[in-house]
Amino acid sequence: MNEPQDLDTMLKSRIDTNIIIRFLVGDGGDHAGKARALFKRATEGEESLVLCDTVFIETIFVLQSYYKHNRTDIAKALLALIRLPGIETETETATLAQALEFYEIKGVDWADAIVAAKAKAADQPVYSFDNHFDKFRGVKRKLL
Repeated sequence: MNEPQDLDTMLKSRIDTNIIIRFLVGDGGDHAGKARALFKRATEGEESLVLCDTVFIETIFVLQSYYKHNRTDIAKALLALIRLPGIETETETATLAQALEFYEIKGVDWADAIVAAKAKAADQPVYSFDNHFDKFRGVKRKLL
């Protein structure tokens, strides 16, 4: 077996939503096995995979709307995914974890959850007419 490479020097590959869905859901015939093998290579240091924000959003949408997964299951699965070795995210992992918590516990849509988490991480207020921003601990809503 090859020695794991340094993730900073390794060629990075972006992953599409369908790869993540096959990995998490396990359907799609041999695609599921190929997706599992890819993530196994990543966790063993043979691959470096980049998960972009747009794919993250689409994954949540597909799991919730098409597969009818509940927020708790989605948050749990995606939190485990972003914490895997060999996975890099565009948004800081801690910020995504906070957004997943907001999404799951506060019951808000993903857009508001990620805005709140990014605002909290940057210590920035949020302009919004939505009262639910007042529920996020550490997030200040500004009124017009």
